[in-house]
Amino acid sequence: MIVAWGGEAAYDAVVSQGEAMRQARREADRSIAIVHVTVVEELLRSAIERYFPGRHSDPEIIDRLFDPMRYGPLNTFTARVDIAFALGIVGSGARKALKLIAEIRNKFALKLEIHSFDHPDVTKLIDKLKYIDFAITGPDAEGLMHLWNRSPNSEVTSGSGWRASDNPFDHRGKFEKTCGFLQHSLRTSVPGSTHPDLHEK
Repeated sequence: MIVAWGGEAAYDAVVSQGEAMRQARREADRSIAIVHVTVVEELLRSAIERYFPGRHSDPEIIDRLFDPMRYGPLNTFTARVDIAFALGIVGSGARKALKLIAEIRNKFALKLEIHSFDHPDVTKLIDKLKYIDFAITGPDAEGLMHLWNRSPNSEVTSGSGWRASDNPFDHRGKFEKTCGFLQHSLRTSVPGSTHPDLHEK
């Protein structure tokens, strides 16, 4: 099973990312924002690294590219998004979404008065998250609401159902679902193939 994840280090990273997100869900909105985008940032690095043929022969060179202490050219989130776009790992829609979630993370990290996804400075950014179209329908015959999403390749899918009394799709939910979609897409991207969820038609 570990081989399917790309080796022991890749598997350990996935386990750590999953645990960090589970822990953040039990905490405040600030934790959700910071942890989700940090996971995306790690996955961006992994996706970019897969495009570097020299990564196995001299991994230290790759580490230097991403190292903020050595002023590596890929040490910032924005630089990683731009190189991922230049390499064809992400399309323009994903690029815009990635930069928006980074901006949302920075709002939480740099402004102590912002502690909720319902803060006006955050909601105006979340309202710009159009990478995935979401819709809610219901309640159905069993009293469940359904969240539907249309990815950039126009595939329509339904997520889990919620009771009508719950709020299945608030600002936090939209942020989390967008981050989750990007995380999955980056985790599964491989050189030589165009990932349909990351490229517009």
